Amino acid sequence: PVALLPAILCRNRSEAHNRLILLSNVGILGAAIARIPLDAVQAGAPFTFIFGPNLITVAGMLYDWRRRGRVHRVWIWGGLAMLASQLAMLAVMGTGWWHGFAEAMASLS
Repeated sequence: PVALLPAILCRNRSEAHNRLILLSNVGILGAAIARIPLDAVQAGAPFTFIFGPNLITVAGMLYDWRRRGRVHRVWIWGGLAMLASQLAMLAVMGTGWWHGFAEAMASLS
């Protein structure tokens, strides 16, 4: 979701738009990957949550580098923004105030 608004704003520039849409989709994969019921994944769930989706971003960077001879700036800046948001989530997801907030949000439904 970090890249969704920039993707909407860049819809006239197809190269940037397509990469931003892919980054936006990659950004929500962490939750799905963390829920895979495999013992190996569950043992390292926080790290899988971060590094799993980022491997797709790295694959996009490598594809651009091989195809275009350089990495598109969307991969660099969008990937860094996505990594920063993932690290921030990792830092707060075990804290008491986050659990209180999550329980309050869950009680709304």
